[in-house]
Amino acid sequence: MPDSDFIPQSPRASRRGVLGASLGLAAASQSPGLAFQGPVSGNNPLLRDELVMLLHHGSQGITIPELNRMRIMGRDAWLDEQLDPDSIDDSACDAMLQSIPFLGMTGQELWDNYTSPSSGLGQLTRGLQGAALIRSTVSKRQLFERMVEFWSDHFSVYQNKTGKQRIFKVLGDRDVIRAHALGNFRDILLASARSASMSLYLDNYASSADAINENYSRELLELHTVGVDAPFGASDIVDLARCLTGWRFEWPGSGIFGTFRFASGQHDDDSKTVMGLSIPAGGGESDGVAAIDYLASHPLTAQFVSRKMISWLLRGDPDQAMVNQIASVFMSSNGDIKAMVRAILDPDFMLAANPWRNPKLKRPFHLLVGLMRQLGVSTTETLGMNQALEALGHAPYDWHAPDGYSDRMVDWGGAVLSRWKLVSVLLENQIPGVTVDSAMINSLFAGVPKDRVAGALDLLLCGGHMSLRDRGLLQDHVDSLPNWGLQEAREAIALAASTPSYQVY
Repeated sequence: MPDSDFIPQSPRASRRGVLGASLGLAAASQSPGLAFQGPVSGNNPLLRDELVMLLHHGSQGITIPELNRMRIMGRDAWLDEQLDPDSIDDSACDAMLQSIPFLGMTGQELWDNYTSPSSGLGQLTRGLQGAALIRSTVSKRQLFERMVEFWSDHFSVYQNKTGKQRIFKVLGDRDVIRAHALGNFRDILLASARSASMSLYLDNYASSADAINENYSRELLELHTVGVDAPFGASDIVDLARCLTGWRFEWPGSGIFGTFRFASGQHDDDSKTVMGLSIPAGGGESDGVAAIDYLASHPLTAQFVSRKMISWLLRGDPDQAMVNQIASVFMSSNGDIKAMVRAILDPDFMLAANPWRNPKLKRPFHLLVGLMRQLGVSTTETLGMNQALEALGHAPYDWHAPDGYSDRMVDWGGAVLSRWKLVSVLLENQIPGVTVDSAMINSLFAGVPKDRVAGALDLLLCGGHMSLRDRGLLQDHVDSLPNWGLQEAREAIALAASTPSYQVY
């Protein structure tokens, strides 16, 4: 589309001009802005760009306070801190989570407290989704939350399969995903295999020597470890399922509902072979552990997980050399997740990946929580936020298939109007329980001349990386407005957050 089609002729035409470019084309062809419009410490003119990009990819949305804090403490110190989430005081987030009392309950306590008609298991669904939104918006452990989201999709479990699944998803989120998100791959893989959440979701709890169920073993190979293109066949899937027969969980009434147990009488104790690994007869529970250990350390698993992790954290289409580099970290560190994340976010690796020229499209969840972080939005409850995400097909833990929500631009870039609407309803206070405060908006523009509004929004939302095209069109729109007040300011923020520059990172 020629540039002339975007020249604003009126407030309405200007608004359409700002939003006119298709996300797919804009994300693929436009480079982010050239410089951070503020003081840069040191003599390296690219220092600020590097920090902005790290915060873009290592958090759920940049904020100017966090960017300034990173500038003061230094890139490496910030990354060290984020990779040690337990060292970060997150008391403000913890205080907000007190409104969700079941997050620390055992499976039996969840069963006892949430299966009556008056309480209802639906509270678990809504509460766990709300916890994800609160943590991603408020938590200071931002890189940790990014990795929690990654592993939640990698080991995806649809939380509403059954009533019991709603209980088990609470346990799985806490004891599998959050417990190991920055730990060791073998540990998170084994924890997932033993979890009632995964066992019920993919039917492994019903697999026995007399009735083999292959659902989990197939996804364990295709989605969790070596990948669908690995050289395994039907016999490998069957024998892996046989290794995992008898892996059960405790039922209500046991007092330890949802904990792992091995039912030796249901286990297939004959010999098996899984992708070349020979497992002798008589091993019992150790058959499954041996198979999982083997898959967790397999070079093809290193390749598959590394490619997926680079795609998540940095660039959607990493080349084979990048994958090989991170896979070597996986193998040499025995699957240390922190070591892999550190290597992916290394300055030299990021420079080679060049996310400045190869941006990713924000998924709806990332788009919403990032904007809320930047605007300092207050919320009294999260149901409205979740419903807004549900309308875009991205409510937490609501993906039915075991492959998790897609992270590919092609799968999200078509819903352009819906994404613009999400931004607009947030700024217009139409999401129940969420308030974009008028005083906050006024403070954002305090002392900012009308002809500098686009620059201020560029700093606030993009860290100074808005494309010159988007920034110019945004300022043209503001200049064309006959009045400049609170409503116009809300619209300007919504327009800035709808530009291709903001929708990608």
